[in-house]
Amino acid sequence: MVFKDDDVVTMVNDYHHYGDNNDDDEGSGGGGGGGQQQIEMIDNKIDYVDDDDDDENKSIIANALNGDPSSSSFYKIIKMDNEKQTNNKEDDSLKKIPVVDHYNLVYIILLLHGIAVLMPWNMFINAKEYFTDYKLTIHQENGTIIESKYKEYFLSNLGIASQVPNVLFNIFNIFFQFGNSNNDTDGYTLRILIAISIELIFIILTVLLAWIDTANWMTGFFYLTMATVIILNMVNAIYQNSFYGLGSRLPMKYTNAIVTGTNVCGTFTSLMNIATIALSPNKRIAAIYFFTSAIVVLLIAFISFIFLKKNKFFLYYLQNTHLKESTTTTTGTTTTIDGTTDIEMKTKTENQNLLSDTTTNGSLNKDLESHAKINEQKSKSERPPYLYVYRYVWKQCLNVFLLFFVTLAIFPVIPSDVRPLNPELFGSKEKTDQYYVAIACFLLFNFFALLGNLVPNFVRFPGPDRLWIPIVSRVLFIPFFMLSNYAPDRRKWPVFIQSDLLYLFGSILMAFSSGYYSSLCMMYAPQSAPDPKYAGTAGMMAAASLILGIFTGVNFSTILAWSVRQ
Repeated sequence: MVFKDDDVVTMVNDYHHYGDNNDDDEGSGGGGGGGQQQIEMIDNKIDYVDDDDDDENKSIIANALNGDPSSSSFYKIIKMDNEKQTNNKEDDSLKKIPVVDHYNLVYIILLLHGIAVLMPWNMFINAKEYFTDYKLTIHQENGTIIESKYKEYFLSNLGIASQVPNVLFNIFNIFFQFGNSNNDTDGYTLRILIAISIELIFIILTVLLAWIDTANWMTGFFYLTMATVIILNMVNAIYQNSFYGLGSRLPMKYTNAIVTGTNVCGTFTSLMNIATIALSPNKRIAAIYFFTSAIVVLLIAFISFIFLKKNKFFLYYLQNTHLKESTTTTTGTTTTIDGTTDIEMKTKTENQNLLSDTTTNGSLNKDLESHAKINEQKSKSERPPYLYVYRYVWKQCLNVFLLFFVTLAIFPVIPSDVRPLNPELFGSKEKTDQYYVAIACFLLFNFFALLGNLVPNFVRFPGPDRLWIPIVSRVLFIPFFMLSNYAPDRRKWPVFIQSDLLYLFGSILMAFSSGYYSSLCMMYAPQSAPDPKYAGTAGMMAAASLILGIFTGVNFSTILAWSVRQ
């Protein structure tokens, strides 16, 4: 309620006029009822007063109600409250104004961060030969090549150093968060920016090591590289998990933007890999290209996130989610279901206490109100009810896990060791040997997975309740790839897939279904949360399930590779 100056005078004068009419009743023993009616009348007309200084306000109100309706201080309080209420109404009206993602800027930024999330991993994988054939191998002047003991198991050690901290810190990030407890978006911001900063530091260190001759301290270089990989994946897990949590508070297509970005990253690095093969540069120079591209992407991601936090579309959805989580005004007050702020409730009770003696029942009511407000404030700082949220999102988390488990059990271990039945599939045996894995394995998978990511922006089928059916059926891809021409020089199993075109079609179908259903899973998970305020927690749970699926799938692929050779 907003008062004008005339309203204030009329209200206070009415109070005194009403009090005068009841003076005679006081003499006849009716004073208590008149006073209570006066209180109720004022209570109905005055919504609240500024509560910054309780003692001063009590004195001003008492003076005004005792016969000084023209008190400038009284006007000051009412006007101050009028301004606050007017500003709050303006803020509320702004929240109701439809906002538009102009030029799809927010979508592009989230897509960019999806790319940045996978850059460190793709950087090391694509620079494999730089580590194994350059840094971990000694090339003497007389042409002798001495391979270190670290070369043979470099990829295995790289996998352990990256996967274990990635899984652990994805789970850690769900339960142990830091930042402003009253505004968890500040926590997301802090985690994301710190994580990107640390990644940049250690990737720059990796670039510097590429320019340094480490032949005399190869053991130290190996362990320094492994330590770098561990730290990169620790902070990258926090970055990835936090960004999925933040993106989950926006419409579904923006969660999908992050997933799409991961396959854009894969496609980009696959094209870079083909380019380096064609140009045949020095292994060290090729590695520097990969490392430098990662630095550029992360720098752009860092800067874009700062702009993202100022984008009206982005803030609109974060504020709406925050209002659902704990409905607050811009002045920091809490609003109850009926629209009354905590300052209103508190001052309203204090005014009643000032103007009249309360009864026992009145005291009890105030105690209950106070207790309820304390509980409300406590609930704001409590951690999300993880088990309660998981009861609603576990199906989608299981879908995410199963999808990435099957995908990573197959890719890249099996397709990277499949050889075409036609040795001249790309025109000549030399070109086929040189480009087949780069194109038929890495580029084909990442490109068609990317196409699969884009389709859910237009078509989403099946719904969340039946999504498990096609995801479970993807298990059939495992025997399909194992029965293809995988590891022809080492396999003991017969080859049943006797057509290169059939194999490539199966690869395309596996990649497309991986991209399509992964997008659906990650989009459905936040929507399955029991309350919109838990969408971020649901998104982080889905991200942790994704990493857990990757971890178990990669390790299960070694069992599949071993079984084919038996």
